[in-house]
Amino acid sequence: MKKYTLHMFRCAAAASIVVLVIAPDARGADPDPFWGPDKALHFAVAGTLAGIGYGTTTALTSDRWKAFAVGGGVAIGAGALKEGLDAMGFGDASWKDFAWDAIGAACGLGIAWAIDVGVQGGKVPPLTAGASASLRGVYATARFGF
Repeated sequence: MKKYTLHMFRCAAAASIVVLVIAPDARGADPDPFWGPDKALHFAVAGTLAGIGYGTTTALTSDRWKAFAVGGGVAIGAGALKEGLDAMGFGDASWKDFAWDAIGAACGLGIAWAIDVGVQGGKVPPLTAGASASLRGVYATARFGF
């Protein structure tokens, strides 16, 4: 079984290398490359929006899951709005732009969380704070019996 799996892996790797070597010659220049210069702007803006959303929410609530949700929602929402407007004819819609928005949002949330941990003196804040966690446990026990 191990030899068969290893053989399949080698064949898949060889086929992938052949495709990667031949494919660039077979297609023309991409008008919207994945590593294009505008992608850095999508990454930076989404990361900044996610970080600002996370930081603002931590000032209003101690539930970190809400900070992640708001920060990510703001960044992804802004990217989706921009690509939606582009799709309606106000620009050139691109899934690659939206992918960089999502990558930037994730990185921005990670940086904001790392700053949050640093501000807390290295102590990782819980995702859910105090009363809401205990109430959620009571509700789950009463409703579902576990």
